[in-house]
Amino acid sequence: MNEYWKTTVELMESSKRVISAVDRVQTALTEGNPGDVELASDVLARAASDYAGYTGSYERFSFSEMVTIPKGMMPQQQLTSNLLVNILLDLQVANILMMVSQATGETIGPATVDDLETAAYWLETLVDQVALPLIWTADAPTTPVHFAFVEIPVAPPVHPATDLAVAKANFQKQVDEMLAILVAQTKDILQAGWEVVKELDQAQIIAAIGQIDQGAPDVPRQSKLLQQSLNLATQALQKLNRLLGPQCTELLQEEARQLSTQLMDKTTLLDEFLIHTYRVAETKSYIVNLLNQTKTDLIHLNKGSEQLVELHNRFAEQMIILSRIITALNTSKRLAGFVLPKVTTMALFGAFYLGVMDYAILAGMDFADSAILFNFVPGVISISEATLI
Repeated sequence: MNEYWKTTVELMESSKRVISAVDRVQTALTEGNPGDVELASDVLARAASDYAGYTGSYERFSFSEMVTIPKGMMPQQQLTSNLLVNILLDLQVANILMMVSQATGETIGPATVDDLETAAYWLETLVDQVALPLIWTADAPTTPVHFAFVEIPVAPPVHPATDLAVAKANFQKQVDEMLAILVAQTKDILQAGWEVVKELDQAQIIAAIGQIDQGAPDVPRQSKLLQQSLNLATQALQKLNRLLGPQCTELLQEEARQLSTQLMDKTTLLDEFLIHTYRVAETKSYIVNLLNQTKTDLIHLNKGSEQLVELHNRFAEQMIILSRIITALNTSKRLAGFVLPKVTTMALFGAFYLGVMDYAILAGMDFADSAILFNFVPGVISISEATLI
């Protein structure tokens, strides 16, 4: 068993200990014994500290694995999805810590015992959905897997064609559907993020983006769980920015300046922006020419169509994870708003929303093969050229 596998197992086990500790806090609050509540909160703080250590180690091992794998290989596709899930897990743990700090009276806020029960249920559900895929791929990183998210819109399988003309038509259909999915699902993420970002002060967000690596905002010393929560949320943001790459700060600041123009019109202008960014028309034309000139056989055409279906499913999965991250951020921002200055809340979470939106655009470009900033997956053009040339 390698160290990456061991760290992944420890990360999952530590998240379960957080859930168990939250259950203990719920029981103490329900029974109403202040001493038990304080003891249960201390147990949770220790569990959260363990989790923070393991999630940091998981990040280090994941990026170390990515460095050793050639760009565009299947393990990189899996590792990027795994890191997005890790970010989501960090945020849900951070949110439950913030809820406990409010429910126990450590800080002000509306969280109740019922809120803790609901949050613990969703955290446990997430762990159940991601634990086996994360552990499996840490042990056998060349094997692609998907997470057990029921809301992922899985593309229907392509039945192998027995006629060359039908095989070409199937391939063209998969290309067209993949490009349409890239635009539609990226648009959903951008609009969901924009619903929050449009209410924030853009100048403050731009300034905050340049300070992302400076750590979490400090809170009063007695607010231990709140500080742990903010540390985890900041750590998750830093992971996302590291995944975006060294160009992250400049990209986010430029997007903060320009994205409002693209999102003012929620239909035509945004569609046109994404169609242009993903070079949809040029890609379709290029692949039609390849199909007209290709000498490839049925086996390669059928295999290429299957690869496009898997590409579709991989992208849909990443967009579902990003959608869940935005939902978690909505909760984080709401809870933090009761205890942090507005400017601090806007700076931390505004930068996070923009990071998610930026990742969605860059991931779409990667899957479309319309840019080289990202190169984690063999995209539409790469698969087409490998199949048809």
